[in-house]
Amino acid sequence: MGEDQRESVRASERESEMKLSHDLPISRLPGLRANARSPVTGRASPVTGHRSRVTSHAFVVALALGAAISLAGCDYLPFGYTPIKEILGAPAHFEGKQVKLEGKVRDPMKLPILGKAFVLHDEGGEITVMTEGTLPAANSEVALKGTVKSAAIIGGQSLGLRVEEIHRLR
Repeated sequence: MGEDQRESVRASERESEMKLSHDLPISRLPGLRANARSPVTGRASPVTGHRSRVTSHAFVVALALGAAISLAGCDYLPFGYTPIKEILGAPAHFEGKQVKLEGKVRDPMKLPILGKAFVLHDEGGEITVMTEGTLPAANSEVALKGTVKSAAIIGGQSLGLRVEEIHRLR
């Protein structure tokens, strides 16, 4: 065999390596498995038998996003409380909005015309809380969800600032 013939054979071998043989079963192609099924869809990938990485990552992202959304709306988590100092500093911003508060109870009182109220104190200040529920004991720690209300807001200053309790968290 001459040098020209050898070069011709090598060239034809390279061409045949570059072509994909459609008559080979998937199980004979290197690195591929036949009849593998996706645990999500139950179907086999037409090429690899695996579910794609995109599908796997999308599933994990969707699961994490669903958990975050579920937990974000949970009132009983130990975060997401508004400091009383923020409400006192910008009452117009909080007017009519729902907030979560936590703190120590001071001065629980039952007033004939106004109803039941107590003062809630945290490290930043204190605010009056109106409630239709039971009055908490003095010096007890409470957490609640309520709506910020004012009798009037004049020049950014609130008159009669209070929180009307929606429900007690603890």
